[in-house]
Amino acid sequence: MSTLEARVRESLGRRRSKLTVEQYSQFARRFEQFINKPPDALTPRDALAYIDSLIEAKRAPATIEWSVAALKRVYRACGLKQPFTADDIPKLPNIINRQAVLSIRDAQRLIYWARRNGSALEVLYLVMSTVYGLRRGELAQLRKANFAHNLSTVDINTLKHGQPRTHLIPEPLVVWLKVPLGTLKEIPDYSTTTLSLIYQEISEKAGHKRQYREGWHSIRRLLNTELLARGVPPHFVNSFMRWSAPRGDMTTRYFQMDEKAIDRRVFESHPLLEFWS
Repeated sequence: MSTLEARVRESLGRRRSKLTVEQYSQFARRFEQFINKPPDALTPRDALAYIDSLIEAKRAPATIEWSVAALKRVYRACGLKQPFTADDIPKLPNIINRQAVLSIRDAQRLIYWARRNGSALEVLYLVMSTVYGLRRGELAQLRKANFAHNLSTVDINTLKHGQPRTHLIPEPLVVWLKVPLGTLKEIPDYSTTTLSLIYQEISEKAGHKRQYREGWHSIRRLLNTELLARGVPPHFVNSFMRWSAPRGDMTTRYFQMDEKAIDRRVFESHPLLEFWS
C-alpha cells in the first residue's frame, strides 16, 4: 500500500463505509501515480495539474467534480492546506438534466422479464431497486439479516450521509422476495462494479437498450420524478428516498411523521409497484 493511500485510509477510519474508503483509496493511488512524488512534497500545483489532465481528457463533469472533492480529502489527510481557491475550481455545466432517467415503460420491461426469467438474485436486486430506489452501493450492502423474518420490513443502511430507514414491505412483494431469500444462503458481497454489470446483463437479457451512463441510479431518478409528479409531498419523498435534510431547510429538518405512514402514502402513488402485483 502506498504512503498516500495509507494516510487517506487512516483519515477516514471507521467513520466511513467500506465503499467510501475504497473509492478514496483508489483515487489516492491514481493521484500518486500521476504526480510520482511523496506525500510530503505535494503542492497545490500538483492538484491543479491533475484536474487539468481530466479536463484535457474530456472526462465527464461529474468525474471532475468528484475529483476536486477527493483531492481536498487527500490534502487534508496529509495535513496540508486545501489545494484550491474558489477561482481554481472549473466552472462545470449543470449535469443534473443530463443524467439517464429510466422511463416507466422501460422499467416495466425489466420487471416483467425478471418475473418470467430472472434468477433469484436478479429478482431480489430489481425488486429493491424499482420499489425503494436503492443506490448500487446500497444494493451491494444488502444482507438477509436486513429483512424481517416474516418479510414485513427491510432495513436499509444508506450511503452519502443519508438517513437509515426501516421500510414496510407491501404484500405484493412478499412472494417475489420469499424465493431469493429462501434460496440464497446469503446475498453475495459484490462490489459496486459487479452490481453495475448485473444491471447491464439484466437490460441485455430483457431486450432493453440502455442510455449512456444508465444504471441503477436511473431507476432512483425515475422514482423521485414520478412520485413528485403524482403529488406525493416533497417531505414524504425525501424520507422515502432516505435523504438527509438539506442544510438550512428547516421545514424538512423539523418534519416529523411516522415512517410507516409515509411508506403507505408513497405506495399509493408508486409508479412501479403495480408491476410486481
